[in-house]
Amino acid sequence: MTTTSEPLVLTQRRIWIIFSALIAGMMLASLDQTIVSTAMPTIVGQLGGVEHQAWITTAYLLAVTIVMPIYGKFGDVFGRRYLFLTAIGVF
Repeated sequence: MTTTSEPLVLTQRRIWIIFSALIAGMMLASLDQTIVSTAMPTIVGQLGGVEHQAWITTAYLLAVTIVMPIYGKFGDVFGRRYLFLTAIGVF
């Protein structure tokens, strides 16, 4: 028994909702980068010197790199829409 679903009709309203969600995600990603770059001098000052800035940047990039495949797998398991909305809510 096969089920066929009708193709998704993209109305103007749906296009604007999708576009708005993508823009919101991009805005939050750029806001994340802004927060990290603004907090960097304070973090470096707490650690005691500019020579530690490379370690902080490397640790941040490594953490983001490790989380991306996990985030992708969670998107496969739970659904990208719900994971995206949850990530926005947590942010």
